[in-house]
Parts: sequence; C-alpha cells; structure tokens
Amino acid sequence: MTKRWRDWPLRVYLAAFGLILLTPAIALGAIGILYYSNIERARLADTATDLAADVGRQIDRELENLAVVLKTLATSPYLQIGDFAEFHERAQRAVAGTDTHILLVDETMQQLMNTRVPYGTPLPPTSDPESSQYVLDTGRENISDVFEGAVAGEHVFNVEVPVLVDGTVRYVLIGTRSATSLLTQFDRPEVDLGWTLVVSDRRDAIISRSRDPAASVGKPLVDHVAKASTGPAGVHRTVSIDGTEVLRAYRRSPFSGWMVAAYTPLSVLEAPLRQTWWIFLAASCGLILLMVLLATLVARRVALPIDALRSSARALGRGELVSEHVSLLREANEVSRELSQASTDLRRHEQRLQYLMRELAHRTKNMLTLAIAIARQSMSRSTNYREFQESFARRLIALGASLDLLVKSEWRGIDMAELVSVQLMPFAETGGGRLTVDGPPVRLNADATQQIGMALHELATNATKYGALSVPEGRIDISWQRTGDGGLLIVWQERNGPAVNPPTEQGFGRTLIEKAVANTLGAKVDIDFAVDGLYWKIELLPVSIAPDR
Repeated sequence: MTKRWRDWPLRVYLAAFGLILLTPAIALGAIGILYYSNIERARLADTATDLAADVGRQIDRELENLAVVLKTLATSPYLQIGDFAEFHERAQRAVAGTDTHILLVDETMQQLMNTRVPYGTPLPPTSDPESSQYVLDTGRENISDVFEGAVAGEHVFNVEVPVLVDGTVRYVLIGTRSATSLLTQFDRPEVDLGWTLVVSDRRDAIISRSRDPAASVGKPLVDHVAKASTGPAGVHRTVSIDGTEVLRAYRRSPFSGWMVAAYTPLSVLEAPLRQTWWIFLAASCGLILLMVLLATLVARRVALPIDALRSSARALGRGELVSEHVSLLREANEVSRELSQASTDLRRHEQRLQYLMRELAHRTKNMLTLAIAIARQSMSRSTNYREFQESFARRLIALGASLDLLVKSEWRGIDMAELVSVQLMPFAETGGGRLTVDGPPVRLNADATQQIGMALHELATNATKYGALSVPEGRIDISWQRTGDGGLLIVWQERNGPAVNPPTEQGFGRTLIEKAVANTLGAKVDIDFAVDGLYWKIELLPVSIAPDR
C-alpha cells in the first residue's frame, strides 16, 4: 500500500516559501545588529577609557599647579625669619578666590597657621601626620589620601611641599582642598549623558564623586571593584556601590597615585541596542505577518482556478462537456484548456464507441448469417464430416483474416493491396514470381472487404487444387483499377497452369465468386474457364469504396 503523505493547503506552502526567502534577510539583519552592537560596545569602552584618562590628566594638572604655587610660597623670606603672621596674609592673597587653603606644620605636626581661620587662632595638630612626616623625612612633595580635617570639619586632601631653612627641612607647607569640590570644576558633557566619575586615593577610599559626592566621600570602594583595579588602567563590567551593573574604565595617576574611574549603567548604554533589537523584531514580525497575509491572498486567487479545475474534473468524470475556464494563472488556463479538449475528445470517442457498438452488433449478425451460409454450403458439398470440417475451417479462417484487418482499422475500410496480401499469403507470396499484384491505392469498405476477401480465398484454394498454383510454373496476376463512375474493377488471371475444364457442377466456391459476391455488393461478375487459365473479373459499385481518412 502506497504511503499517503499529509497534504497541506496552498497558503501553507506559499507561507513556507516566503519564510525561506525572509530567513536569510532576517539572519543577515540579526548578524548586522550583532556586528553593530560589538562595535558600539567597543566604542563605549573607548569612551569610558578616554573619559577616565582625560579627567585624570586634568586633576594631575590641578595638583601640579597647586604644588607650583606651594613651592613658590615656600621660598618666602617671611618663613625664613619666622614671621608667620605676615606669611599668613601673603598666603591668603595668593589663594584668594579659590577653595584652596594654606597650612604650615612644624616638625611636631603642630599647625602654625591656617588660612581658614584668622592668624593667632589656636590650632590643633595636623589631621594627617603621616603625610607630613613623609615630607619631613624625604624632603619631597607629596599628595595625601583623603581624610577628615579637624579645622575644616569635612573630608579634604592635601598637597604638601617641604620648606627649607638654612638647608634643612623645618616646615611642611600644605595646600588643602575640600574633597567634595574636586570634580565640580570639571564641566563634562558625558556626566549629563549618564556617566559617573569617581576619584579614589591610594587606599581605594573615595575622594570625590560626580554624583552625590557628600554621600560617598571617604568610603572605601566595593571590594570586587578594588580588586579589579590593580593595574595602571583598564575597562571591565562590574557592579557599582549601589548594586547597579555598570561598564567601568579606570586610570591610575603616575603623579598622585590616585585612581580616576568613569562608569555608566549598562542599561543606559544598551538601551539604544535594545531599542534597535525591538525595532528589528517588530519589523521582522511585521514582514512575516505581511508575508502570511500576501500568501493567503495569493492562495485565494490561485484557489479560484484550482476550484474551477476540480469542478471541471468532476464534470469530466460524469461524462459532461467541460467549458474552458479563463483565469490569471497561465498553468491553470492550460490545464483547463486540456480538460475542455479532453471532454470534447471523450464525447467524440463515446459517440464513436456507440457507433462501433451498433456497427458491431450489425456486423455480428451479418457474420453469423454468413457463417451459417458457409456452413450449409460446405455441408451440402462435403461427402463426409472431415471434408466438411476442413473446408468450413478454411473459409472461417479467411473470413477471420478480413475481420482482423477491419478491427485494426476500426471498421473504416481496408487497403486492397493489404487485403490481397493477407488472403493469399498462405498460398503464394507476392513478389515471389508466382503472384503479381498491381493496382492504385484504394480502400474497400467493411462489406466489400469481407466479400472480396472470401472470394480471393476461394479463388486461391481452387488455384492450389486445380489451377495455376498446382504446378510449379503456374502464376497468377491480380490487378485493379478505378472505373469512370468511381467504382473499382478487379481482375484475377491465372497463367501457365494445367488445362482448365469447366466444372460440371455448381460448388460452394463457384457460387461464392459468381453469385454471392455479386448479390451482396450489387457488383457485376464475369468468369471465364479458359483453357490457358481461369479468368475472373468483378466491377464494384462506388458505394463499396471506403472514403479516404
């Protein structure tokens, strides 16, 4: 049993075809967005790195400038002579209009002056003795970590330089600034676009932050952030102090040892990418829906001629005439045209078959009548059953040969030359020297084919027994030609046979070739039992001639 595959509607195949066409485009679009996403992430990483480096260089310049100011003040003669009151006034004028304050610390870490307060105000020791001690010990400038100043009452950082008196480091001159104000002077557009700047000291404590600096100053960096920032610079994804996943870039200053970091939430960075993906998905879904809609519409348009073809096929199965259905689908029009032609051909064949059935019934009756006549004549001329059987069988075989030719031609008539060849083949072959056949192409109708075929068989049987074919040198000439009225003249002439004696009695064969053929076909028959060979001639009427195909 042949396996039956599941069938699907046309719209499903059209939709599948559309998906096949759209899939490469959608895949290429997705690959393009992925490629763009990678480029955009690399650009954002470069932006973060550049921002951190740029802000770090600006801070370094600020610190270096403050160090230059401090070094200049450290050479003041008022420090050499210990006139701290005058130096206090001079220092105030030097940093007027800035948020920088000047401190002077001696070897005992005692503040000798502080421009935050009037000169002579009692002052506590410095709040960052470690940094001051480093300057006293090394004689080198230093940038402190963030700490809470006792006088300032807030988190600050110091820039410290040594003060030499008689070639010895006697004091530490300090420029101190509020930690929260460090980044306020940098008007960076990136901050408005969602970036956050963070400056931390060598101990990874936050010095300043561009967003809400007061809430985070002095606090340590998140542990995993600090561990990921051990190198001189880098960029990575991490989680900020408030638990937000961010893209972070950092750079450590070779001058101060501080670290400047720039970060922004990944949600902000990837929002355009997500929007691009949503637009792409929406466009892809829209295209797919449009394709399905178009497939449905096209399927409906194609289904109309297919339904018409189905109706035509059913009508054809019922034997009805099918009219041609014209649509916009060329292939459907061609099939409809063929179905219409097929219905016409089937109707014609059906009519032909009906005609042939009626003709067959008529011919069968005639054949049975003829067979009965042959049987009666053969029986009346036979002396015993064996003789009757042989003569009756031969004549039926001759009749059957003519019928075979008629069946092959669908009872449209038989060519005269073909009829002669079939009937005389058992007796002598044409072209063998004993039998010559000559005549123009002409076709006999069914009745003439049967009668002339039987007559030729009887003539050949008689020639084999008594005439030209009974001796080696005998020969037979068969010829025919059209008559003036459209009939046909057929001549049988035997030569070089034994001397012919006219028969003394009327046998079946003679009755057939003289009377039966003439009566059945309305033909004129002439027979001559000449001494040198039998001569038989028949002139058929035009009605015995089959029309040309």
